[in-house]
Amino acid sequence: MARTPIEINDFNLFAEVLKSAVKIVDSAKILVGPQGLEIYGARDKIARCEITSNCVTSKEPIEFCLESLAMFNKIVATVRDVHENDYSELKFMFDNPFLRFESKKFKTKYGTCNEATIGKWVSKKVETLLEPVFEFTT
Repeated sequence: MARTPIEINDFNLFAEVLKSAVKIVDSAKILVGPQGLEIYGARDKIARCEITSNCVTSKEPIEFCLESLAMFNKIVATVRDVHENDYSELKFMFDNPFLRFESKKFKTKYGTCNEATIGKWVSKKVETLLEPVFEFTT
């Protein structure tokens, strides 16, 4: 499989989304496609996490699992610090089984895992019709 580029629409938002997910779950299944980013994770049968964002997109659908979301978050934070809000030269890609960040300033890769490894900690998309109790826009 060739390297699949992941387009960064808003790197700071991507970092914040990951930072938020780490506070909820340790491991997660992540999907990136034309619509954006989807993160699925769970702590147990009751507490689960479903996050969607358009901070990153991909022309081709990509699906991978991260056993340590906290470690990936640290890498993203390091990329953020190194680039100091100038991500024009930064390339983010999925090169199965690795996620890669490459630029003149920084180059790293992070290994993904099989879904079977974290299967009991991954939630599925909520299909139940939910009634909103409270809404806000950011």
